[in-house]
Amino acid sequence: MTSRPEKIAIAHGFRLARESKHRVLRRGDGKVFVLPNTPSDRRYEHNALSDLAHLLGKRKSELTEGRLPLRATRERGTLAPLPALIHGTEKPQRSVKLTSKQRRAIRLQHQERQAAESKAARHEQRQLRDMSAGDRAAAHRAERERRETAAEQADKIRRLMAVVFMAWDVWMEREHDSDNALGIAHSTVLELEHLGWMDCEVVLVSPVGTPIREDGAVRGFPMIRCGQFYLDFLDRDVHTSSSWTTPHGEDVEAVVSLKDMAKSAGAGK
Repeated sequence: MTSRPEKIAIAHGFRLARESKHRVLRRGDGKVFVLPNTPSDRRYEHNALSDLAHLLGKRKSELTEGRLPLRATRERGTLAPLPALIHGTEKPQRSVKLTSKQRRAIRLQHQERQAAESKAARHEQRQLRDMSAGDRAAAHRAERERRETAAEQADKIRRLMAVVFMAWDVWMEREHDSDNALGIAHSTVLELEHLGWMDCEVVLVSPVGTPIREDGAVRGFPMIRCGQFYLDFLDRDVHTSSSWTTPHGEDVEAVVSLKDMAKSAGAGK
């Protein structure tokens, strides 16, 4: 189902370019707008519209003005699409007719899922009932903090993905020239600092178990560390740990930062 921020982005000339963990929309002038496939933050729509307005150089109210209340857009019990957001026509989908055996299987799956959810809820209620009032309050507080932390992390990854795609665009323009990769990484760090991100630096990434120095030469590919996140503009992804598996099945790790290498080289002299 297309989200409201994506509909508004499409109305302003963006088109879906790629979809995996994130929905990446691109416009003809090179601007990139990234949305998560499974948003977990309750303020996701508000933040996404703010980012889109900033990207387009407009106020958020300009993107949403002219929108009627949901009650005013109802038509025969359903929500009618906004005329400004309709692009092209779609053929009506033919309804699928299920056999009685298929309907029975679906009903049994639904009943099993409901039973499992009810059992888990009863187990959680028993655990809470056995706790003291203070322990129950602490458990609720810990769960709330865990959910808020997960939502904040998802929002940070979404924002960093936009920077990753900017770096990847430069990488593509320079035709995968590895000599320019270090310069792209340094310019990306400067862009992150300009956007307000702290503790960002260039790190060298190499296959697990491979020495970073061999025969006096430094081996590795430059990536960006931004706090706890690692920005991989080569494979267009953001990682939350210093080691990961590439789409080609290779295990890699961020071995050392360029700052540390420069300090050790200076100390050696």
